[in-house]
Amino acid sequence: MNGDTVMMMKLFEMYARFLAALSQIIQRSNSEIAKLRKSQMVIRTFQAGSGIMIASPDRETESETKAAEQTS
Repeated sequence: MNGDTVMMMKLFEMYARFLAALSQIIQRSNSEIAKLRKSQMVIRTFQAGSGIMIASPDRETESETKAAEQTS
C-alpha cells in the first residue's frame, strides 16, 4: 500500500469512530429527554390531582413521549 491509501484508511477509521461516538451521544440524549418528559407527566398528574393549576404551553402528547422512549 502506498502512503495515500494508508492515510485514507486512517481517516476513514477516525470518521467511523466519530460517527459511533456521535450515535451514542444522541441515544443517551434521547433517553434523557424521554426520562424528563416522563417526570414532567408525573409532576403534572400530581399537580392536577392536588388542584394546582399551571400554564404549560409545551404539553406533549402521550404518543410523543412513547415515540421518544422507543428511539432510545
